[in-house]
Amino acid sequence: METRSGSAKGRSRHPSQSWWAPRPLPSRYQGGDARARRAQTAAMAPLARQFSGGPESCPRALSWGAVVCVWLFLSTLCTGPTSAIQVTVSDPYHVVNLFQPVTLPCTYQSTATTTVPIVIWKYKSFCRDRIADAFSPASVDNQLNAQLAAGNPGYNPYVECQDSARTVRVVATKQGNAVTLGDYYQGRRITITGNADLTFDQTAWGDSGVYYCSVVSAQDLQGNNEAYAELIVLVTWASLYPAPQ
Repeated sequence: METRSGSAKGRSRHPSQSWWAPRPLPSRYQGGDARARRAQTAAMAPLARQFSGGPESCPRALSWGAVVCVWLFLSTLCTGPTSAIQVTVSDPYHVVNLFQPVTLPCTYQSTATTTVPIVIWKYKSFCRDRIADAFSPASVDNQLNAQLAAGNPGYNPYVECQDSARTVRVVATKQGNAVTLGDYYQGRRITITGNADLTFDQTAWGDSGVYYCSVVSAQDLQGNNEAYAELIVLVTWASLYPAPQ
């Protein structure tokens, strides 16, 4: 047996192996990384089982365990129940004379407690001219609409069309007590009152259309957040030439 003086007494080497070449480790010493990962996973199992309270139960030191603990806490938040919102328009059809006031009622129910929902009223022009159809009930288009409505009771030909085929404008928005009018309606006496009602102090030519009441809440991710009401503004002789008082 060949030995190297003083440093590696009793260490044997293969004839073809230089004395300085390292010998391979025995199998029981190999795979240290894999065993370390298994040990680390086993050490984290009690932490995952004991975690129930929140971030205060996490380790104080900045470690891999602390990162996993925070991840578990965020997972409980993300998988929690979501709230729902419900928007309702009690009267979906209004007919008024030109220059007369009108209120389009809208209410919503929300479970939001930390944020104030945003109420948005949008105007969309009719997909078809209601007045023209009223004066020509026997027209081919009206007959086709009647057939479509018979097959689908919820179908509304004056409302259901692409936005690209009609005019769309923001009328007003409200968050808290602050009401902001859209650019087209600046200077008009329009506001959002009550829960989410849209009020016109005086209707104008061109106000006829579909008005959508939408409520946006960061806490209410489910439910129905939109409803609409139709408004027809009639131009009559009395509205153009009111009687002197």
